Amino acid sequence: MTIGEKIKRIRKEKGLTQKKLGQLCGINEVQIRQYEIGKANPKIETVDKIATGLGIPIYDLLGESIESAMKNVTDNIKNENTFLNYLLSLGYEYIPTLDNDIIGDGSDRGIYIKDESITIPLTKEEFRNLENDIIRDVEIEIYKLRKQKNL
Repeated sequence: MTIGEKIKRIRKEKGLTQKKLGQLCGINEVQIRQYEIGKANPKIETVDKIATGLGIPIYDLLGESIESAMKNVTDNIKNENTFLNYLLSLGYEYIPTLDNDIIGDGSDRGIYIKDESITIPLTKEEFRNLENDIIRDVEIEIYKLRKQKNL
């Protein structure tokens, strides 16, 4: 099944029109139609936008082989220790609990930036979004490498 066919199938399963999907992902509905009928192939960045608009992981559109290849990566990243070590390697430290709600938005944890000696307060949802963004970025980069190397 092509990416376009998958987009169409999932869009219909979710009860979305091409116009509504286009609005959700910031892509013209004509372009969505072109992808669905196979007259155009979306770039990886566009596939990511469409997956986000559909509310699905990008590998649902990229295929079974990507999903199985990414399973080990996502399992490791989801592992809290691996993720926290990754943040440390980037110069950030996760602060699991803050003494109080610093800015009044429900923040109860934070990311400490060592080089600047500041803590960015985060809500649970913001922290989960950070984790998901990192997973998505890794998935995209691995997909690009596989495509570039014809694997």
